[in-house]
Amino acid sequence: MSRPIRGFGALPSFAAAARWQSFTAAADELGVTQAAVSHQIRELEEQLGVKLFQRTARAVRLTASGEILKRAVDGAFEEIAQAMAQLKPTRPSLRVTTPPSFAAKWLVPRLDRFLEQVPDVDVFIDIQNRMTELSGRDTHVAIQFGAGSFPDYQVDRLGDEYIMPVCSPALLNGKRRKPDPRELLKHTLLEVDWHSQGANWPNWETWLDAANLKGVKRGRTVCFAHSSLVIQAAIDGQGIALGDSTLIADDLAAGRLIKPFDLVLRGPRQFAYFLLSRRGLAKDGIESRFRDWLLREITIQPTAKHAPKKAVRNRR
Repeated sequence: MSRPIRGFGALPSFAAAARWQSFTAAADELGVTQAAVSHQIRELEEQLGVKLFQRTARAVRLTASGEILKRAVDGAFEEIAQAMAQLKPTRPSLRVTTPPSFAAKWLVPRLDRFLEQVPDVDVFIDIQNRMTELSGRDTHVAIQFGAGSFPDYQVDRLGDEYIMPVCSPALLNGKRRKPDPRELLKHTLLEVDWHSQGANWPNWETWLDAANLKGVKRGRTVCFAHSSLVIQAAIDGQGIALGDSTLIADDLAAGRLIKPFDLVLRGPRQFAYFLLSRRGLAKDGIESRFRDWLLREITIQPTAKHAPKKAVRNRR
């Protein structure tokens, strides 16, 4: 059995003095007097029978014996700190990796509903456009847009995607009847530059071809890197956007956007939003509860209730 250390209470003073190489600075850190620190270290030296500091008029320096004790004390205090951190109760956390537009237009506006159901959890929204591996160190799920080939994970498809023109009601000047496409298409056309990102996704050329309007004179096209920017530009009245049904759901329901044309394109079947999670999750775990919530929520969004009865399949 190890021998009791009578001067154990002096070790914090020793550690502070060794770190600062100053009894005065150690006293300031510990909130005691310089004399109290000096007295505790002297008692420790007497108990051990060695000098721990070389004292001069202006400074103190560790002796070889002091260096040995410093390494031992620093290591012991670090282990104690780690043990105390493990004992301290922590809130569970969930990391959700998601594309920026899905986060801005769908997930974040609904996140409070999840937190109402699971109030004692911290959430980190991790914005990533590219596929990321799920962390094995913490609770982690990911939402990805793509072809859905993720063999290492539990994969849930979040529904089909439809592409349709949308614009601000102000662009129609309050007119209720459907506008003449030839007139409306003189406005700026807004779209995501998917092709530069290596994805084959419907654009304005695709929609005009399907609407038999390929030769119609039209306004300029403005391309954006993110769908949320396209949608916001349309809300601001800057033009007509090709909107993704999942991302425009709330804005259509709130009247910030309207559909000036009836023609809707069905997105390529292989492309959709997918929720990725680890296989074999505990049913009452945070990841499973988030998965259950998201799958319920995605089925009651406005465009799910008003899905187009007939959509033209993308021929690309």
